[in-house]
Amino acid sequence: MRLKTHHPKYLSALAFKIREENQTMFFSSVLRRSSHILIALGVLLIFVSTAAAQNSDEGEKFNREVISLYKMGKYQDALMPAKKAVEIREKELGAAHPNLAVSLNNLALVHATLGNYNEARPLYRRSLEIIEKTLGPEHLKVAISLDNQGLLYSYLGEFQNAETLHRHALDLREKKLGPFHPNIAISSNLLSGLYSAQREYKKAEPWEIRSLEISERTLGANHPNVAASLNNLALLYATMGEYNLAVPLYRRAVLISEKTLGPNHPNIAIALNNLADMYEKLGEYSKAQPLYAKALEIGEKNYEDKYHPTRLASSNSLDRVRSKIQIIKETFSKQVKIQSVK
Repeated sequence: MRLKTHHPKYLSALAFKIREENQTMFFSSVLRRSSHILIALGVLLIFVSTAAAQNSDEGEKFNREVISLYKMGKYQDALMPAKKAVEIREKELGAAHPNLAVSLNNLALVHATLGNYNEARPLYRRSLEIIEKTLGPEHLKVAISLDNQGLLYSYLGEFQNAETLHRHALDLREKKLGPFHPNIAISSNLLSGLYSAQREYKKAEPWEIRSLEISERTLGANHPNVAASLNNLALLYATMGEYNLAVPLYRRAVLISEKTLGPNHPNIAIALNNLADMYEKLGEYSKAQPLYAKALEIGEKNYEDKYHPTRLASSNSLDRVRSKIQIIKETFSKQVKIQSVK
């Protein structure tokens, strides 16, 4: 049975850490399509608490554990401390405290990343209500909550609702931050991903280019968020069949990710799969094979389950490319024998 691209088993997170005031924010969203994994940039955002609470609030200890586990790609392990943080803060701080909203958001994030969308939706909604009530409707954390809910709607195929929320978040950010800020790149990426999901690729392209330009201008050429934008522009071109445009973007994204995340981070396997897929589509199997092999090796180090989508994609792709190379060798050998007989 072939699973649809939004099936929970084909969703994991690509996490790139950035700062916005007192938040730790993670770019993510990995979609599985056919036999390979493609990176589509959305935003899933983790908050940290207000400074006053960071050392005194017991819930913050669990919150920081969630952030640490999430950053390492250990999403299932992050679920229990995320629940614990909500439980403690609701008991100690009451039902309408901004730091409870932080923990609600983070628990929703973990659920969404694991594909538990029905669990995530009410948590995101409640977090947003608390933030708007305690911090005001134009606070930047409101934009983060709007984007989280918007991305959840995208996963569920509710694209009109998602667009409304993402555009509202963009308006808030531009009003507070101006047009050239790293977090404007977040909104641009989200809108591009939203239009791409609806196959409106020409509508998506200028948003993705804008995101990359802002990230490079404000963060520098080798920042993780630049890698995220490169991945997503490459994904867009790949989807449009422009493989030669996608290859250099994916290659640069891999180099940046290896520098910033380390060579064995699970997200490197995803990036390598993307680059290998382009080489395979271009018929350059000898370039694709070692990349798929390396991606599989990283996947095996990070995921015990051999049916994990990252491992499975790498394994299937590697077998496929090896078969193609073998067929080419056999065909060439037969041609040589025929010519020798002549």
